[in-house]
Order: sequence, then C-alpha cells, then structure tokens
Amino acid sequence: MKWQLIGLACLLCLGGCRAVPDLGGVADINRPPSPTAVELPPTATPTALPPTAVPTPIPTPITMVGELTLQPDKFYIYPVPQLYAGDLATFQVTALVPQPLEPSQVGVHILVNGQLVVQDRLGGTNFAGDTTGIYPWVWDTTTLIGEQTVTVMLDPADLIQIGDEDPTNNVMTYTVNILPARERPRREAEITWLTRDASYATVHVLDKTAAARDLSQLITLTDEAFGEAIGRMGLTPNRKYDIYFVERIIGQGGYTGNSIVISYNDRSYVGGDLRQVLTHEAVHILDQQFAPRAIPFLREGVAVWAVGGHYKAENLDARAAALRQAGQYIPLAILVDNFYPMQHEIGYLEAGAFIHYLVNEYSWERVSGLYGSMSMEGYDTPSAALDASLQAHLGRTLAQVEQEWVNFLDQQPINPTESNDLQTTIRLFDLIRRYQALYDPTAYFLTAWLPSPMEMRQRNITADVFRHPEAEMNLLLENMLVGADAALKAADYQQANVILNSVERVLDSGDVLDPLAQSYQDIIRKATTMGFEVQRIEMNGNEATVYITSSQRLYLTPLQFVRTQNSWVFVN
Repeated sequence: MKWQLIGLACLLCLGGCRAVPDLGGVADINRPPSPTAVELPPTATPTALPPTAVPTPIPTPITMVGELTLQPDKFYIYPVPQLYAGDLATFQVTALVPQPLEPSQVGVHILVNGQLVVQDRLGGTNFAGDTTGIYPWVWDTTTLIGEQTVTVMLDPADLIQIGDEDPTNNVMTYTVNILPARERPRREAEITWLTRDASYATVHVLDKTAAARDLSQLITLTDEAFGEAIGRMGLTPNRKYDIYFVERIIGQGGYTGNSIVISYNDRSYVGGDLRQVLTHEAVHILDQQFAPRAIPFLREGVAVWAVGGHYKAENLDARAAALRQAGQYIPLAILVDNFYPMQHEIGYLEAGAFIHYLVNEYSWERVSGLYGSMSMEGYDTPSAALDASLQAHLGRTLAQVEQEWVNFLDQQPINPTESNDLQTTIRLFDLIRRYQALYDPTAYFLTAWLPSPMEMRQRNITADVFRHPEAEMNLLLENMLVGADAALKAADYQQANVILNSVERVLDSGDVLDPLAQSYQDIIRKATTMGFEVQRIEMNGNEATVYITSSQRLYLTPLQFVRTQNSWVFVN
C-alpha cells in the first residue's frame, strides 16, 4: 500500500461539523491554575499563621521535554501491503510524547472520509521505545472501493497546552486505495483456519499454505519440541497450549504470549532450525508457570540455554568467547537495561551463555529459584533487580559474577570456525533487519504489531498473517537472504558473505547493479512470467535449481536454469 501525505493543516470540520467529545483527564495536569493576586491595604499587617496550620503548597510548574508530534512515516494500516474491499483494517499510530506526559493522556481520533472510526488514546510503547496506539480491526472496508481519505489527529480537543505548542504537527491526512474484492489473490480468497491436536498443543494453520501442506510433520515437531522443553525445564504443563503456524514473516519468525506464533513459509529468509525455534518458544510459554515477572534478559537467556543455542545447536561457551575476542561484548549492566534494542544476536548469545555459566557453577535448582522469584518491584532498573536477586540467591553481585564469567571466557581457546560462524550470523541478521526496515517495515521486530492469533481465528481473519509484500525487490532480496542462510548452515562462510555483499550493495543503492543480484533478478523475472513464485534459488556456477510454487501448485517444484552469454534460460 502506498499512502500519500496530503496535508498538515488542522482539520476542524470533516464530513460536517460535529462537537468533539470530551476526552477528560488531561487538562488538570497541563493547565495549572493561575494564582489570584490579593492587594493588602497600606496599613494592613498580614495575620500570622496559627502554629498548627499548614500552608497550601504552590503548584510546581510542569516542564515538558519535547513536543507532542505525530510521526507520519510510522503510521501503518494493516493488512499490508494492499487493502481489498472486505478487509477489517487495523491502524497503528506512532507519536513523540513529551515527558512527563503519559501516552494514556493523549487522545487519538482517526477519521475515514470524515467519519469517526477511532476515538481512543495512545496505548504504550513498542520494543524500540516508540509511543504507539494500535486499534485492531476497527475499519470495515466491505463497501469501499478506490481512494479513501484517512485523517489522524492527536489531542483533538486541544486539552494539552504545555508540551504541545505547535498543534499543526498533530494532524496528518493520508490517501488509501482499496481494490475491489474480486482482485484479491485467488489463494488468499479461499483460505481459512484449520485446527489439529498434538500431544501438548493444539496446532492451527491456514489451509492452502505451506503449513497446511506440512501439517503432519509440524504436529510431530511440536510434540518433540514441547517434550524437550518440558524435560529441560522440569515442568509439567498446566494446560494444553495453542500454536499457530502463519505465512507472514514477523520479526525473527516467532513470538509468544498466551499462545505461540511461528512464521512458516517456503521462502523463510529468517532461517533458523525450526525445531530449535519451536523449543525456544515452548520454553517461553512453560516458564510463565513459575517465572511470570522475569526480566527479558533472563527470560531469553533461559530459553537459549534450555535449547542449547539460539537459531541452532551452539557451543555457548565458545561462541561467547569468540564474541569477547572480537571486541563486541556488551557489559551486562548495559545489556540488561536495554535488552531488546541491543544487537539481537549478541544480546541473546550473552544472555544464554550467562545462564549456561550460572547453571554450571551453581546448579539449575539455584538458578531457577533466582529466575522464578525475579521481580522489578522496588527497583528502578532491571540491572538493579538482577543484582539484588544474584546477591539473595547466589551471594554474589552482578559485577562479581560478570567478572568471574568473563575471566572464564577469556581463558577459552580461539576457535576460528566459531568466530566465522558468529560474525556471518550477526551480519546476516543485521541485513535481514535492514531489508525489513526498507522494504517490509511492518515485519521489523522492534516496531511490528503482534496480533492476537486467538481473536483472528475466532473472527476468521487471515489476511494479517498471510498477506505480505511480494514486489520484485522483495522476491529478489528474500531469495538472496535464503541463499546466504543456506550457505551459513553449510558452514560455507565465504559463499554466504559473497551473497551478503551483493545484498548490501542492493540495499545501499536501491538498485540492482551487482552481477550476482542481476542473476537472481533475471531468474525471478523469467519464472514470474511463467506464472510461478520463486521460493529458493540454488546456484552452482552456470547452473541453477529454482524451487517454485504457484496458485495451482502448493508443493515445491524444482526447475532447471542455465546461464548463456547474456541471460539465464529455463531448460526443463
């Protein structure tokens, strides 16, 4: 979808003037009462206060840091990238909110063609620290076709005075195009939710997708993953869980709340071993039974430790030592307090390796006691809470344990293979996120919306976890990232970095000038012209095996291409 910014002026009347509802609760904070001056007669003497009287405190002026502002480039309408008549659309608003104003004190109105669709407030912050408001499935587009005008307004009643001196940046208007329902891709128009039972979970997939095709294998993998997590954590599940395998790539490919969501498709450029990812998420949902208040550093660290690696089985000691040797180690106090915004692979590695060290030194029984009793209550920062917990359970401060741990890591022998694998992994995922930020921003993990899978299934909503950008640049870069991941898994770090060099040049220039990228582009264009969607390209010199699907062909089918003097040619 392409939104066009068409105006910044304050819009007071849209579709006929109407009274703006009173949002309440903001004005008292931002409009301190003006004191009334009382002039004493010349001969009058002020009466002294009785000894027991308490003077009325003078209100302290509020100092706001920043200016209330909409962020126009971070306004999204889901599903992406295109709306079709009949979609239930979701709005995501991002704003700069001056401190110490709370997001819940900022009113939000969203109007479509002058009609009020959202009357709410900002809701909180995402992993990136942005203040956001997400309003799920509030716009029914069933009767709409063509260009629609969407207007977003912050503080529509102008209740906020201090910290909002420029009201013109509170209003943005966008043009949104809705295509007829008949133009919805055929496969998407027909899909519904399917549900099957596994031993520990109920598995939900979208039919006519790769997950539905591979459902029996996914049920087996789910049972194996939960069995491994249960054995590692020493827990008995207190209920049967729900797990959703969806077509859309979101973030690193999975998230967990009351249920588990895993991205599963044939062009899964986020890579990783599926069983490893499933077990990681199973640990997350199990540990809610005894550690509901744990900080992210510990929660992710326990999951990486329990599975024995992040995206695959890893030697956590050797990998963390390689991180130290490369000078990329993040001091724990900094990492613990800023876990998600830090470089993802480094943060997860350090967290997992730290838990691995603690378990080896002190036992899982003692570490699990620390983990289960963890709470931020009474502490200003996660690192302060962790420091107190370490002292209470292990008799060591965070600084002491960290020093002992890094001394251990620095004594490990240098492992060149581990170093190559680590550096290539970090580079791959940095470029994945850069690709997402440029060409699929709603998939980027720090700012992505993580919709409720249960509500989607109950309402038979599928587009938000099926539809995704499929322009030529998306197909090109995703296939190249898939190729780099395959080379990384094969420990061919040179080939992986050759492909990543090409990806980087495309991202830098926004154009396909690199010879390797041009080869991928040529193959994709020819296969697309034939009615196929390219899911994976395996190049071997002047030959390529291209795995494709189509609206009529759900199973991956290999096609053979060869390179002639000027182009790639289909040969079978």
